Amino acid sequence: LTKQSYLLLTLAFIVTCVISMIWTNKAADDDPSPVIGAGIFAFTTGAYIGPVLAMQSETLGASVVTNTCAATLGALAITGILSTFISFKWRKVENWLMLGLWGLIGYYIVAIFISTPSPPMHQGISFVGAGLFLLFMLVDFVRLVEMGKSGEHTWKEAVIIANNLFLDAVNFLLHVLGSMDS
Repeated sequence: LTKQSYLLLTLAFIVTCVISMIWTNKAADDDPSPVIGAGIFAFTTGAYIGPVLAMQSETLGASVVTNTCAATLGALAITGILSTFISFKWRKVENWLMLGLWGLIGYYIVAIFISTPSPPMHQGISFVGAGLFLLFMLVDFVRLVEMGKSGEHTWKEAVIIANNLFLDAVNFLLHVLGSMDS
């Protein structure tokens, strides 16, 4: 996978993510059509993550990638279980996490145009990203639990939370793999 093809895959992934989110936000609460957008988004993500995982398998080994996938599922399970026992104002936490996400995005944009960061710097940023997305997972599960308790069950909210959890898991996986790739 060349750098140019990787950047094109990343761009396609980001564009379909944005389209899916806009489609979902524009839909009425009782409109099931965002599920189609989520399906297209999931398909595009598969086309993106497959070559990335294959590249990581060549670099790190298939067993490392498999174990990291299992660890990601474990992180999802643990944050999901934790969310049933704790409660917090998820909107405030999410706002702080979004600040961290914008910082992470800014770092990656700058890293495209400057020389490759040192391995310790790359590893540190990967750990920060993994921690950030682990916290996003917890926030999204708490949001899901509170939605269930309040009785707000709409297609729109279901697709938004499903997309968020999917993105949290994919980004957590990629950042953990990135920390080992340094």
